[in-house]
Amino acid sequence: MSDRFPIHQTLVVSILLSVMMALGYLLLQDGLSAAILSFCSGIVSMLALLSLFTLEASICPPSCSRLCVCDPNVDL
Repeated sequence: MSDRFPIHQTLVVSILLSVMMALGYLLLQDGLSAAILSFCSGIVSMLALLSLFTLEASICPPSCSRLCVCDPNVDL
């Protein structure tokens, strides 16, 4: 994702969309609007998580990848 969009732009967009989704709860009318808002909130939440993971990966030193406990071949 960081190859297409700068990380700063992605973080700003994800924060703005999260605020818009939170304000959307004020406009709930019925079950359909709640379902649509819930679906859109899930997509925005995944975008925010993806932005944070991209930021973390960009600042993490390459040597930290050896600390992954999911690889049985790595001695801790």
